[in-house]
Amino acid sequence: MGLLNGKIIKEISAENPLIYVTLDKNWKVNFVKLFSKEQSGLRVKKQKKSSDGINVPIGLISVKDARLVYQDFHFERPIRKDLTDVNGYVSFEDSGISLKFSGNDNGGVYEYSFEKKDEYSMNVKLKNVEIDDVLMQYSFSSKYVEYSEGRADIDIDISPGDYTGYANLRNGVARYKGLEDDFHSVNAEILLEGRNIQISSTMKIEDKQLEFFWTKKTKSMFWA
Repeated sequence: MGLLNGKIIKEISAENPLIYVTLDKNWKVNFVKLFSKEQSGLRVKKQKKSSDGINVPIGLISVKDARLVYQDFHFERPIRKDLTDVNGYVSFEDSGISLKFSGNDNGGVYEYSFEKKDEYSMNVKLKNVEIDDVLMQYSFSSKYVEYSEGRADIDIDISPGDYTGYANLRNGVARYKGLEDDFHSVNAEILLEGRNIQISSTMKIEDKQLEFFWTKKTKSMFWA
């Protein structure tokens, strides 16, 4: 078999597989660690720039209609999702490794992309997903606030030293610890830019309509 752009195998594809994708506390992906220079066991020719993908003899691994178990251990409370109808790929290029997949869960769409070249970059894009305290760690969570209902769109870009994006929460139910009554009909826009966070929201409590605006510069980019 001839070489295709330095790869022995151009593509491996699979239908209906079961896949596990795991991110550790440093947002390192198990697929990337598996095929990294340190783990591959292959000798790397000395060159000015050597990426993780350069040793892998495969150009692309693609999946269709997969089931995916996704786990993110970066946050204080691990985020776990079991997604269906998943389509995606892992690409191995001389410049690095990239991964992208999207799947469904209870009416929501979960899309994750990860790229490891000189440094990592990651995007989390959630559409119409059911929220809870654990999932809201991607946008804003607090030890004083509990989420029990609602749908949200979340779009977050993550890279070393940077965490930016937004979240749109609709028809949520939340409780502030210390108060007896829940907040209902919570609609919120959350903007994140590194250590800066801005929240603009409306809600009801005891049939009273409230508006809330809050902005803060945090000590850490991760306030979960």
